[in-house]
This record gives sequence, C-alpha cells and structure tokens, in this order.
Amino acid sequence: MAEEPIGVSPLKSSLLSVSINPTPSFYNRYYKSTYGTQSGTYLFNTVKSISAPNPRITVSQFSHSYAQPSIIARIPGTSPNLIIVSGHFDSTGGSSTARGPGAVDNASGCVVLMEALR
Repeated sequence: MAEEPIGVSPLKSSLLSVSINPTPSFYNRYYKSTYGTQSGTYLFNTVKSISAPNPRITVSQFSHSYAQPSIIARIPGTSPNLIIVSGHFDSTGGSSTARGPGAVDNASGCVVLMEALR
C-alpha cells in the first residue's frame, strides 16, 4: 500500500454526500434571492468548519452589489506563484422565484473543492 503524502487526508466518499445534501433543500440559489443568500451562508459556514483544523487557512466573504457573497478560502504556500481554484454555487433557474436548487449545477464542483480543502 502506497503511503499518503504528508498533510493529505484520504478521500472520504461518505462526506461527499454530506457536503452536498443540503444544497437541494434550498428552493433555488439565485444570487439575488433570499435563498441565494441562505445557500451562501450555509456554504461559508461549511467551508469554515472544514478549514478549522488548519489554522493557516483563512476563509472570508467578498461582498457584491447583490446579497449573495463570494466565499474565498486562502491557503498560504511557499511559492510566489498564485493558484486559483474556483466553482460557483449560485443557480439562476431563470428568476428569483423559479425552482432551481442547483444540485447538478456545480454543487458537485463545490463538493470536490470542499473535499480537496479538507
């Protein structure tokens, strides 16, 4: 059995569904809706919780002219190079009143990023 790199935890497939499960419970994640703000709060708190074991990771929100913030997790490195990995958690569904939980609209991308962060 190959050894894992130092500091890298094994993938826990059971956590993938735990991370994504609340996403469909939001009526939609439209960036100008209350639901969009609620989903942003959920994701921010989840990312903070995942990051808590590593004090080097900082998690912040970036405010926009609309209510749904962007979430930024920073992991300092030793190189002057910057690597950006991103995903989106909003879903338009066409309007703020249309059903659009976004479980297949990049919720899977968000879960992959959260598991990589873990």
